[in-house]
Amino acid sequence: MTFDNKQPKKMKSNIGYINISYIFYLTLRYFHFKKYKLQNISYNN
Repeated sequence: MTFDNKQPKKMKSNIGYINISYIFYLTLRYFHFKKYKLQNISYNN
C-alpha cells in the first residue's frame, strides 16, 4: 500500500521536472533562432 502511495508523487515530480526542462529548452532554441535570424538580416544588409 505504501509503495502505491509513494509512486504517484514521484511521477508528478518527474513530470514537473520534464516540463521545466522542456520549457527551458524551447526558450533557449527560440533565442538562438532569433539571434540567428538577426545575424542573417545583418549579413543581407
